[in-house]
Amino acid sequence: MRLSLPVTLLLLGVTTHVFGAHFRGGTFSWKPLNGNKVEVKYSFSFNGFRDGWTDITDGHARCNETDEAANYGGFLKTVGSLRCDGCYPGQASTSCENCVKFDPPPNGDPTSSKMSWLCTDYDEIGGWDEGGRTFEVDVPTKTNRLVLYYEDCCWVEIQNADPKKYQGWKMLTEIDLNGRPNSSPVTSPRPVQLYPQGCGKYSFIIPVNDPDGDKHSCRKTERDKGECFKPVINYGVQLNGGVCEELPYIDIYDNCTLVFDTSGPPGDYAVRVMIEDLDENGNPRSKISLSFLLRISPDTTTCDRPAIIEPKYDCQSIPVGKRFEMKVEAYAAIGSQPVGRIDVINKPTGMTAFSLQTVDGGKSRTLTWEPTQGEIDPTPYIVGFTAVDKAGISSDTINVNLKVVEPVSYLYPVEAKSYPSAGQIVTSTKNWRIRFNRQFRRPTQAGYIQLINNEGNEVGHVDSSDPSEVTFQGKNIYFDMPINEVSRELPYTLRIGEGVVMDANYGDDECPFYSKPQEWPVTIKDQPVTRGPPGTMKVPTNAPEPTEPPPVFECHQDNIDINIPSDAADGVECFIHLLEESFVVTSQNSIRVPYKFCCSTTCYDYDE
Repeated sequence: MRLSLPVTLLLLGVTTHVFGAHFRGGTFSWKPLNGNKVEVKYSFSFNGFRDGWTDITDGHARCNETDEAANYGGFLKTVGSLRCDGCYPGQASTSCENCVKFDPPPNGDPTSSKMSWLCTDYDEIGGWDEGGRTFEVDVPTKTNRLVLYYEDCCWVEIQNADPKKYQGWKMLTEIDLNGRPNSSPVTSPRPVQLYPQGCGKYSFIIPVNDPDGDKHSCRKTERDKGECFKPVINYGVQLNGGVCEELPYIDIYDNCTLVFDTSGPPGDYAVRVMIEDLDENGNPRSKISLSFLLRISPDTTTCDRPAIIEPKYDCQSIPVGKRFEMKVEAYAAIGSQPVGRIDVINKPTGMTAFSLQTVDGGKSRTLTWEPTQGEIDPTPYIVGFTAVDKAGISSDTINVNLKVVEPVSYLYPVEAKSYPSAGQIVTSTKNWRIRFNRQFRRPTQAGYIQLINNEGNEVGHVDSSDPSEVTFQGKNIYFDMPINEVSRELPYTLRIGEGVVMDANYGDDECPFYSKPQEWPVTIKDQPVTRGPPGTMKVPTNAPEPTEPPPVFECHQDNIDINIPSDAADGVECFIHLLEESFVVTSQNSIRVPYKFCCSTTCYDYDE
């Protein structure tokens, strides 16, 4: 009978006589293999390259080093070893040589629990390196339960613990194979995010996936559950218990929402979270730890922060053997410093992140990945992105779930069977057609088809998520392309954006396949203006949503009452913009006319 493998991992490194402030956070996850084996993954981040007992800050050259003699078979050394509770039932914590099997083995020894890691990303400006590795664990059959831990000294200097004392850190997880098969929750490391001082409270959701679909919850670590570093004296130096239950200025709620109060003094604030998956009675089945830093800046010239507007999808499937490309696009707040960098967090092995590029007043960074068969996993990879302006202020972290699946062809427009096709001269912008290579369904968020003139400016667009603008039929979509300039046989570019349609075989509760973008030239002859200046595209779904519900219209015989949202204060101008300038009367008793209701810069779509 196959048993579930609930595991408790605690990262407990061997303390040393070198007390450099270096730890920035990390996390664990695990999943069951055959028998009483589990596969464990860990990741962590150091302030300055951490190799053996020393901190190296020489441009992070070691991050790409694969010297098998100097390192553990291409993995880099770091301090300490894994420690275990449960390898020998009834005995105290001990080294893990009879519990842990590293694959590939460090230094040729598959039973060595010496910590080693593969560097996956670094930033010379931010001064950090991150990485991790995967290994196997044998859970004792007498108990079907195991605790692994790795702890060391020290956190970087932090404000929510005594900065004058050496603060130890600890990562942990619990594996328990009693009961039905189970895997731990999965989360993502977080970058150091900088907030302006005195700008109130900020909140964000800690990203969590659970492979088994279990409910999950978050809480602070608890000392009486063995989740905290134990104070010790080493080489005559007092190593304190670090960050545990006491988290001034930080609140963690069981729905994994974190609230950070920026009224504290400038500096770094350490966060430690326990994430548990729950059984049908709400009892914990397993747990993993997550540690990271938040930072307060004394620069209070503005409370505005940069924002990431692309990618707009929070979950995508990637077929094995296909090259996946994603663009991350960010913009600075008005009146703030420009975006200086876009950090990529928890980047999968083999993913390439290219250098920063300037685009339309903002910055972008392109990522590519071609996953292998061995990377197929029912649990999506959580990859995060944070934009940082040149004053050091961070955006919210945008997390994207990337699910690697069996090989399948991409969904894409077929130019040769579309109208107009490449280079075709048309005299009407009515009844255009885009053909796709297989069946699809309407997207759940905006997907734009644009007409771009020779100067690179948009002169018209339609949104495929809107049934009033785009008709779906078979493998085709049909639409009338509005145009806001008079054409006298002028060249244009027809641009079909990413996600104009979605794969028909994936439901809303799965990571879908979105159609790939494509564009080709067309020529429009003797076409008059069919609509005024192009309307504003809908705000991406990962941008802040209005806090008020859409306004409610109440119709009367000679007037319409409008319930104005609360953010429309005295003096704020509001207006109604019809999305269709005219309509045709039919035998129907009523007709739907979609419109947009706007107050100041906040707009509400309304089509009922």
